[in-house]
Amino acid sequence: MSVAVGKNSAKQNPSGEDFLRAVPASAEVRERMREGAEQIIASMDLSQRPSRESLLAAAERVVIETEVDPTYLGYAAVQVNNAVWQTGFRQVAFDRRMLLLPRCLRGSDGENHTLADLIHRARELGCTIHIADGTPLAV
Repeated sequence: MSVAVGKNSAKQNPSGEDFLRAVPASAEVRERMREGAEQIIASMDLSQRPSRESLLAAAERVVIETEVDPTYLGYAAVQVNNAVWQTGFRQVAFDRRMLLLPRCLRGSDGENHTLADLIHRARELGCTIHIADGTPLAV
């Protein structure tokens, strides 16, 4: 099995889905891919930041080794990148982390219990929270 990577990977596949945006609907598949990414990253030399090419090669391995549809290559790349940065991220104390949320998460009635839950949990952990009205705050 071969998966398209590189410059052509952003092109649409025959089913019309974008390779970089397709997300598995099944939580079991997403979890299998996350675990696969962690296993592959464990065997990589991370003394230097991995190149884009090595991340894409690792993502291709995730797709192949977890036997998922190649349309999930982009999702696999995100999982690989997350696995690369996971150790360093976990070393940052919660009170030194910032949670940046877009205001668009609010519902049309101005309420969103998921957003409220995220904010509540972040405050419990001691994170700094910012809700961005638009791009300037995020930049």
